[in-house]
Amino acid sequence: MSKGSIADVRFREMRRELGRIRRREQRKRHAHQLLNATGYLIVIMAVAVILLSL
Repeated sequence: MSKGSIADVRFREMRRELGRIRRREQRKRHAHQLLNATGYLIVIMAVAVILLSL
């Protein structure tokens, strides 16, 4: 017995691919957010060191 029509199979493949793309984009976004947060932290620490040394 078949798993469904060709359209069903194609639809499932398309959804799987969209899920993959979405996860890839999400990972990229998280990496950017992490870099931004690290950058802000470094700037804040540098400002704190400068203010403490005055």
